[in-house]
Formats: sequence, structure tokens, C-alpha cells
Amino acid sequence: MGFSPEDTSNLSEEKPSFVTSTTSTPNWPGSQSGSIYTYDSVDIGMNHVCAVTTDNTVRCWGSNDWFALGNSSTPLWESSGVPRVVDYIGGHSEGTDLAVSIGSGGYHNCAIETDGSLKCWGNNDYGESGSNLTEQIQYPSPVMGLNNSSLIEIRAIDAGLSHTCAIVEEVPSSPVDSAARAIGGRVACWGRNIFGQIGDNTSVDRYQAVYVVDENGNEIRNVTAISSGRNHNCALVDGNPMCWGQNEYGTLGNHSHIGQNSVPYAVKVQTLRHTQRDVVAIGSGYRHTCALLDNGSIGCWGYNDNDEFGDGTSSTSEFYNARYV
Repeated sequence: MGFSPEDTSNLSEEKPSFVTSTTSTPNWPGSQSGSIYTYDSVDIGMNHVCAVTTDNTVRCWGSNDWFALGNSSTPLWESSGVPRVVDYIGGHSEGTDLAVSIGSGGYHNCAIETDGSLKCWGNNDYGESGSNLTEQIQYPSPVMGLNNSSLIEIRAIDAGLSHTCAIVEEVPSSPVDSAARAIGGRVACWGRNIFGQIGDNTSVDRYQAVYVVDENGNEIRNVTAISSGRNHNCALVDGNPMCWGQNEYGTLGNHSHIGQNSVPYAVKVQTLRHTQRDVVAIGSGYRHTCALLDNGSIGCWGYNDNDEFGDGTSSTSEFYNARYV
């Protein structure tokens, strides 16, 4: 969702410029929210919205539950009907305090900064803001385990209800290493883990970032896109979709785990194999998942109680096989 020039005049109480932009190319592999190929200029939480503006500030509006707005002029639990600049007044030396991309969860947010570092704020009951403090984080703060911007770079971010995931790449030590490194990175997640949505093969809540593994315990690599639903995530790994977390309605698209309520590690999406098409983008919802294929078709699977699949079935049954919009 973007803003037209006419709309922005009503959104500029604090600064006369409120323009968002993107460099995405339609249907480019991984060109989606949470992709290494694009920046996310705007995202929506449970009761709030945040956007990155052309001056690299973050502005949020809506409800300030758990300090989701990150602004000192808006009292806790109250709301703002106009965009408020997020205050970088936490006294942290890391990063630039200038954002290029935003990810919003239920009541928390994370912003990638111009140097590839990451800061989060808002609710932290389960560690979703990346701090060992089990309380709300009022202002942007570094994520534990990802706070060394000289060694790593955050390439993409997305957030679920009470967890967060990011694509992390190692900073090359030389031009030779830079030319040789693979496209994409690893996935780090933190926050609530009751359904295995952190993907570290445990159900322990994580207050600092840990890396997602597959069923063999190996970290997934060469990830180009990440999408977080309410309690599950999906990623494009070497061009192939993998998912982990809550699987109550077949949300992960893997037939080997039918009837398994949660899967705490990344598994391959099997439900699209019959198409023999490449997946170029993937999106995770409340209890369903959809993927864009390279021929322009969209396949969805999981729970269809509110016609999420768009195929006209109007069925409340679980679908482990993809239906097509």
C-alpha cells in the first residue's frame, strides 16, 4: 500500500515530505516483501502502521500499545492519528539511526539501517524485539546476536505476531570474497517459539537471534526472501520454498508432516512439485500460505475458512495440496 502525492499533504504534520519508494521488478525471483532484492517502505502491525520516508526516518501511526510507535510524544496505550517520527534516543552507538526497510509484527517493529544493522522496538514479552528484557522496548535498540555490523549485514526483515526473522549475510573480507560469495544468506529468528516458528528445532522462546536449521540440523543458506505469518514462516532457499512453524492446517505444505501441529525446523514445500514451476515469491498469512510461480499463477494451501485460496471452493477444509487462484 502506497501514498499518492495528493494523499501525502495530509500526512505531513511533522515534515512536508512523506513519500515511499521501492526498487522492485515485477515477478523478479524473490521480489516480494522480505526480499534481498527490494526494500520494504511500509508495513502494518496489529493496530499500527510504520513507513520509511525519503529522508530515511521511520514514521509510525495508530495505536501505541507496547510502544509500537517508538515516539516519546505519544503516551503508552494511546494512539496517534498522524505519522510520528520514531525517536532514536536510546543511547546506542551501533548503526546509523537511518532506515532503509521496515518490518512490523503484532505490536513490534524492526528497521534495517543504511549500514545493514538492525534495531527493533515495541512489545518484547517473548523476545520479539531482540532484547533479554521481558518488557516493551520504547525506542529502537540493537538485536542481541545481530549487533556486529562490521561482520554481518541484515538484508531483509519480516515479523509475525510475536516473532521476527531476518536474512543475514556475512560481510566479505575482500573483493575476492565478495565476488565469490553465494547470493542470499542465512535466516535468523527470535521471539515466541511455542509453535517452532523460530526454526531452531526447539520450542524455547528466544530473546536473541538464532539461525534456522533444516531437519538434519544444518543452517539453511542462500536464502533470498523471507515471509512471516502469524505463527509460521516461509523462505526461498536456492530458489525453492521452505517453511517452518505452526502446521495445524497444512500451512507448511509438506505432506510428510500432515497432522503435526508444529514443525520446529525448515521443511521443503512439496505441494507445488507437480507444477514443475519455479517459485518467484512467497507470502505467509494467518493459517495459509501462497506462492507466485514463474508463469504468473498463484498457488495457495493451508486453511480456507474465509476463502483465502481464491479458487471459489469456499471450503473450511484443510488443503495440503495447493489450490490455484
